Amino acid sequence: MASSSAVMSIGRIGGEEALDPLYSVVSEDPDELVRFHALRNYRRWRTARDDAAFKLFHTVLTYDKSPLVREEAAVALGVKGLPGAVDTLAKATRDQAWEVAVAAAVSLGKTRDPKALEALAPLLAAKDWRLRGAGAAGTGWTNQAGAVPALLPLLSDPEISVARTAWEFLKRLTDRDLPLRQK
Repeated sequence: MASSSAVMSIGRIGGEEALDPLYSVVSEDPDELVRFHALRNYRRWRTARDDAAFKLFHTVLTYDKSPLVREEAAVALGVKGLPGAVDTLAKATRDQAWEVAVAAAVSLGKTRDPKALEALAPLLAAKDWRLRGAGAAGTGWTNQAGAVPALLPLLSDPEISVARTAWEFLKRLTDRDLPLRQK
């Protein structure tokens, strides 16, 4: 059983020697905060482009009991052009913990994969405004032409933060100054 301070120290030291102990802690420690800090420190030294790191992030996002730890794994998979991340993140957008689903949606967009738009579409009509907002952010992050027609209906969303998110991304995608509310 590791402690958070030990994990933080190992993470600061870093290098190849730190990766195996951090990996073990993420996989085995019973304390969710220790696993969270171990995963975050692992991310400091390895991105999801590394095969071992991708496998760890995928496994944690799929199987870890803690929403906090799964959320961190979802963030770690939000890498542009990362093969295999779209399927894992698309499944995570249906996670029971809204925090995980939100992080997965945003990370899904950050992959910039064309398949991400299709996976994000159901979130744009979700009952929960947090999921609609995350769907809007993820859709905007895809930086795809298909994001524009998907975001337009959200300009009239009753939740202002969802409408504002859609508006901000539409301005970036179209390079135009648009009105906040759709008429």
